Amino acid sequence: IRTLRWVMVSTTAMAFAAGGYNAFMLEYLKSPAGKGMSEKAATNVLVIGLFGALAGIVVGGRAADALRKRFETGRLWMIAIGMTASIPTAALAILAPPNIAIYIAGIATLFTFSLYHAPMAATVDDLAPPGKAVAAQGLVIGVMHLFGTAPASWALGEIAVRWDLTTAMWVPTAILALAALAMLMATRSFAVDRAAALAGATRSDADVTVPTSTG
Repeated sequence: IRTLRWVMVSTTAMAFAAGGYNAFMLEYLKSPAGKGMSEKAATNVLVIGLFGALAGIVVGGRAADALRKRFETGRLWMIAIGMTASIPTAALAILAPPNIAIYIAGIATLFTFSLYHAPMAATVDDLAPPGKAVAAQGLVIGVMHLFGTAPASWALGEIAVRWDLTTAMWVPTAILALAALAMLMATRSFAVDRAAALAGATRSDADVTVPTSTG
């Protein structure tokens, strides 16, 4: 399923970015080369940012449904919008001074990062062959974490050692552009692949024999 392959490329890139930030953001906030914050203050930035993440999940889901009512690829566009919006918010988090600005940047970054969660799951269900929705979800989640999240901390660690931690923090920011581009590519084949999934579901339903009572 061509669209599903693009979705996996996109979500894997997004998982790499998220995994990289998750592994090193606390250290970056505490590092003298970064924000030079105390561990308590740095932890508070991440904890407060979680409110942005929760809001992003809810808003992303509602906005994706609204866009889907207007055009067929609405959910994919919501994912792409969230990924694209994450580029400036992540950059702001890297550049913001260690005052109220970093807290605002943290909330905004986790908000935009979370916009893709709900529409991504719904998109996989839209594309899955009949009776294989759960397997498709497992495939996408497994691939994105195996090839995205898992190597992210190692890759950024190598960059931090060879250059510096600030340079390492910019790498996942650049990867976000790849994630958004791949999701835009997915919109091109979605209609055809969605129609194929619906046709397969119709054939599958027609093959179901409902047992009847003989009294």
